[in-house]
Amino acid sequence: MKLTHLRVQPLLRLWLVIALLAVPAGVSAETAPPGENSDTSAGALPPEAVTASVDWMEPQGINIVDLVGQVPDSILAGSIISHTPGFGIVRYESGKRQGNIVTITAKIYPRYVVDGKWNGSLFGCLGQPARIDQFGSATPPAIVHLFDNGRSVTREVDLYTYVPSGKMKPVRSPRVSESTNQYRYRESEMIPTTFTVDGALIIPPNMGCEFIMSFKNYRELGAIFIIDAPAKTRIQTIKTEQFTFRSYLGPGFRGLLGSLVSQLYAAGFRDRAESVLLYPPTDADYFFVHFEPTLVDPHTAFPGNPHGNLDRPVGGTYRIGIPQGLSVDHVNSMGLPLYSHWQDVDQGSGRYLNYAKTPVRLTGPEYFIPSGIPYNSCMVNGGCPRDLLDRIYNTTTTVKVTYLRVDRISADLERIPLHMAGAGYTGTTIMPEEPAAPTGETQLPDVAPAAKRRVFLPCTSAYKVELPADTAAGCSSDGGCGWFTADGRMVDYIPVP
Repeated sequence: MKLTHLRVQPLLRLWLVIALLAVPAGVSAETAPPGENSDTSAGALPPEAVTASVDWMEPQGINIVDLVGQVPDSILAGSIISHTPGFGIVRYESGKRQGNIVTITAKIYPRYVVDGKWNGSLFGCLGQPARIDQFGSATPPAIVHLFDNGRSVTREVDLYTYVPSGKMKPVRSPRVSESTNQYRYRESEMIPTTFTVDGALIIPPNMGCEFIMSFKNYRELGAIFIIDAPAKTRIQTIKTEQFTFRSYLGPGFRGLLGSLVSQLYAAGFRDRAESVLLYPPTDADYFFVHFEPTLVDPHTAFPGNPHGNLDRPVGGTYRIGIPQGLSVDHVNSMGLPLYSHWQDVDQGSGRYLNYAKTPVRLTGPEYFIPSGIPYNSCMVNGGCPRDLLDRIYNTTTTVKVTYLRVDRISADLERIPLHMAGAGYTGTTIMPEEPAAPTGETQLPDVAPAAKRRVFLPCTSAYKVELPADTAAGCSSDGGCGWFTADGRMVDYIPVP
């Protein structure tokens, strides 16, 4: 078991936060929606995210943006769609697709940091960052409105940092990622926020964000994301299975729950890591795992606020059992390739992680405290009553596995061989070129008033789009190939034959 450590590396730069807060009010730019004489530079790809062909990339999960409108909301609702230690979770509520425009309503559960005289709320977005040996998941540029009990608080976001998406390789290995609390991919510095003319927060294309609301302490925020994302695939739901798991007990990073684990052992409970066998339908090639959060966050212990985030919901780790052992950690819900898995970095030492085609079983969420049991101070301070220890050990959590079939419908995807960086990976030394001038491809969704929008009527044609063949020729022997969009999102894959 490898529970995730707190992400502290960006927080070590809080001196920069304080400096930026001294900038006169109004530094956050007002940006008009595209098509309204706006400055589209806010949506331009940064130097790290220039889209260019590469000889290999790492695999990704299909992002929630590409699932909405194709996978029923009854399957997606409540899923943890992004999770970063120290920045909380984002949970999906509902969504819709109208043409190319995807709208997602979500709940955000921030973390609260205190650093001297400064404090603030930290939270993420729809992209899932890749850290240690986890999959990343990239998302297109977006705008978002944020609410606290119906009151708009979008303008209270003053700074952010993010992992730019694009066709690129990781800059560090899983081992370096773990030891330095950094992502495997290059991250931006702190940036002042920019907004549309109607007050929406602008989010560039990314594989994870970390937003800051200085001098605020929010436990829960409502969010409405709007994304311009033409469908690249057709996704069919094949079958959903439901399993129950009890809590994990065993080795791993315990965070603030060392006392609770000791109490469970002293009460006579023994190590446990439950799993179930998987029997995928023959016509499925992806799957989606829905699991509930635990209500106790043991891994967010800021120096100035060590215990203030314990009673907040958070995600955890689930893995796929493969013939060689266990897969890499998965910490959120996204579309995962059914027949392409990579072995946990703790079980290998090469430049690339070992590849396995066959999924054997699914492990339960590796929570010391199962979903549904709230925080109690005895979990940290000791003295938990026996009935609480019994409930922690015996309560079950429901996990749903939905099998999907993913078919490409777009001819503008690029087939790129896959590897996944292992402990022996030394990172890329090739710096990206400077980005080209902003183009319409990097613009944000048109959220202008309806009266100002253009209306396009559909036309029919006998022309048929010719899709590239789904051949494995030229794919890697330890990963196959992925089909990638121009902005670096993996939306389908080709397994090793």
